[in-house]
Amino acid sequence: AAHAAAAAAKAVSFNAYEASIGDIQRFVADGGNCSTVVSAYVARVFATQRKLNALAHPLRTSALSARAHALDAKPRAERGPLFCVVVLLKDNMNHRSLYVSSGSSALRFDMPKSTAEFVAHLEARDAVVLGTANMASFALDGLNTNSSLAGQTHNAYSYRLTPSGSSGGSAAAAAVPASSAA
Repeated sequence: AAHAAAAAAKAVSFNAYEASIGDIQRFVADGGNCSTVVSAYVARVFATQRKLNALAHPLRTSALSARAHALDAKPRAERGPLFCVVVLLKDNMNHRSLYVSSGSSALRFDMPKSTAEFVAHLEARDAVVLGTANMASFALDGLNTNSSLAGQTHNAYSYRLTPSGSSGGSAAAAAVPASSAA
């Protein structure tokens, strides 16, 4: 009973702010659960997205919750090396459950029929895909992260500045952090 109480106390204490992948792995190894980790990152997204504008397409919270619960149900011996690592994909990487627009409003509702092999490998190793990060439209602007889909992404440390290039949404999200990898 004491172990269960300690695990419950630890489960509610995960702080995604500046947490490393190693911190996630230690948290889970010490009895924390993936659902708590994912909830912490979703909270970071809600806390920062309006000012930062780093995400193009977040995955629905119900889908994220279902993925986290499915991972929590896996026996420890069967968990992959990226168990509960929360990742953001650039908005030009296909995922069967996310719109992929390459930063363009013309492709706003483009839903791929399959998942990119790289992304499938991440998920097969038990990573959790949070959504897609904003990028310059079609990755054509190397000086600014401004898309016709989601607008301007701002620098995480000064909202008057912008992260440069087509991966600016990923960079801003990783700096906040709104994911453990982007």
